[in-house]
Amino acid sequence: LEDMIVKYYPNRIKELENKILGIEKDLNLVKNNTNIANEEKFSPMTLKGKQYNKKEMAGKTILEICKTKENIPGNDFFALQSELLYDYKNPVYL
Repeated sequence: LEDMIVKYYPNRIKELENKILGIEKDLNLVKNNTNIANEEKFSPMTLKGKQYNKKEMAGKTILEICKTKENIPGNDFFALQSELLYDYKNPVYL
């Protein structure tokens, strides 16, 4: 127990504090980059380097990307960078 108090818990607390800071940064980024002042209440999304302002077109593009079974970097939504990854073990996108 002493070993955990001296070594494990301080490291774990630091890890969790860093995780909280990261989540707070992401929340502020999303808050500052949310633009739903349009008819569809849809914040623009970038897929494969192209910006989509309409939810329907973004959805169709995501479905087309999924059919290719390729990893697609360079996407963002609410200014959060993302990558579509195909899982070959379980045929799904992550």
